[in-house]
Amino acid sequence: MKTLLVAVNAKYIHSNLAIHCIEKYCKGADIETLELSINIDDNQVIKQIYKRQPDIIGFSCYIWNIEYIKTIIPTLKKILPHVKIVLGGPEVSFNCEELLNELPVDLIMEGEGEITWKLYLAGTPLCDIPAIVYKNANKIVKNPRTKAMNLAELPFVYQDLDPFVNKIIYYESSRGCPFNCSYCISGIDKGVRYLPLERVLQDLEYFLTKKIKQVKFVDRTFNANFKFALEVWKYIIKYDNGITNFHFELAAELIT
Repeated sequence: MKTLLVAVNAKYIHSNLAIHCIEKYCKGADIETLELSINIDDNQVIKQIYKRQPDIIGFSCYIWNIEYIKTIIPTLKKILPHVKIVLGGPEVSFNCEELLNELPVDLIMEGEGEITWKLYLAGTPLCDIPAIVYKNANKIVKNPRTKAMNLAELPFVYQDLDPFVNKIIYYESSRGCPFNCSYCISGIDKGVRYLPLERVLQDLEYFLTKKIKQVKFVDRTFNANFKFALEVWKYIIKYDNGITNFHFELAAELIT
């Protein structure tokens, strides 16, 4: 079964960390990734997907691309009637039933995708896969979520930097958010989980050695754990190469 994980980014210089994490985590599966932009004509996007002749298409859905993706799905289902279409990402994790009734999609994955995709591609019965929503005899079935993954198991996705030439490198050292802002879906999942600090420093060493131009941390609130943040910043200052810059999103009120 050939799986195509598709990211439709807001700009050419952007990349999608999620689909590469899933690809690496599901090592051994027949997975190809495809990164495109919402600035490309939708017919060209459909053409690029069609020529790869996938059996499964997974779309990474965000606020900037959900309408674009919803537009191309009906056409893809017509020209690739056998294909299974899977949606995942923050923009579909909390309105799954509505989307299943609206679009010709086969499955929606809630929350993190690595474990869910691994089970799905291994042929696990749908009833035994946590955090998925699907139709069974026209009835919507919603499987409960399970415990979030240990981030120490998260793969490093940048061993091969060729696909990321002239693109921003996105990096994640934690998942979750300590706040509960009503307007933000990051606050729905409680708690923050971290990569082991030793692993983060090892990854930073790689970026600095490779002289990457920009590394953008996608942590929701990087300084939620000030001790962790301080160790990262100390390392960056100590080994600054004069080329690589690092971008963080901070909560100003937590700065001491």
